[in-house]
Amino acid sequence: MSSSKIQSALVIAEPKKNIALLTTEILKSLSCPSVSVTFNLEQAFDLIESGSIDIIIIDDVAERPSSITLRQLVKSPVSCMTPVLILQSPQNRYESDAIATLGRPLVAHKPLTPARLASGFNTLNGNWQKPVFQEIIQTRRLCVDGQIDDAIKLMIGLTKNNKVQPILLPATSYYLAKSGNIAAAEKLLLSALKNAPRDLGLILALSSLYLENGMPNMSLRLLKGIEATYHSTSVAYLDMIQAWQMLGRLDQVLAILENMDQNKVYPELVTDYLSRCYFSEGESHRFNETQTDPEQRKRFIKSWENSPSEQLSQLKAS
Repeated sequence: MSSSKIQSALVIAEPKKNIALLTTEILKSLSCPSVSVTFNLEQAFDLIESGSIDIIIIDDVAERPSSITLRQLVKSPVSCMTPVLILQSPQNRYESDAIATLGRPLVAHKPLTPARLASGFNTLNGNWQKPVFQEIIQTRRLCVDGQIDDAIKLMIGLTKNNKVQPILLPATSYYLAKSGNIAAAEKLLLSALKNAPRDLGLILALSSLYLENGMPNMSLRLLKGIEATYHSTSVAYLDMIQAWQMLGRLDQVLAILENMDQNKVYPELVTDYLSRCYFSEGESHRFNETQTDPEQRKRFIKSWENSPSEQLSQLKAS
């Protein structure tokens, strides 16, 4: 198999910020000719799913913690099989232990320097030249091309290698479940968790499996253990919101959203969903406090009233 080097990068950062410009300039000097920059996860997913991205670089900022961004990305099997470099902010270093077990990304600490970015990029580029990682790239291409049965066969064989299990097991379980083998997907993840009970990638993959198959209580049981293990729940916020929503516990949904709002995490998105919750609960005063722009408030009410059956949809970072 011919070696495949990193030629195309996706930088998840605000395009006009200095760090996005600096990262783009450094990557091009490292012989990575194609660099795409976006802060919109929907656009990021489109690029990743197209198969055109060889490496994902996440800018970790207060309003968009890399832990939450990474959690969203690893829901995609193609993302799971793509190397990730996180540019981590000092204020979020307490999340380092959790992030380390979420798909095995590499972390470069801010303040960013050309040497730090080059070191992280070259390390990932070198690691992914090794035969087993080249096989993962081959598997990723099969997934992009829609050859899922062939991809599953390759993944199951590769998961026997302990070094790449954390990267491949979430993707393997995803495709097994999608093909109708939900029990096999659950068994695969539970078996792996016996050997690696602290692995966040495995925990969240199992959480997703339970949520997608109508078992929110099973999901919550897993998610509540994350705080005890890592002393942080931010990485599980979106899963917890979905689980509590499925159980009809709007009070718990509000508690998480209000915590995110207080910490200025995903501010625009959280404001929108807090408004939905307050409006649906008849909390007009809190709704008005959240939606401070009169024109935006009118548009929101009109939109809501035009969709009377609308329920609080699954929170997505897009």
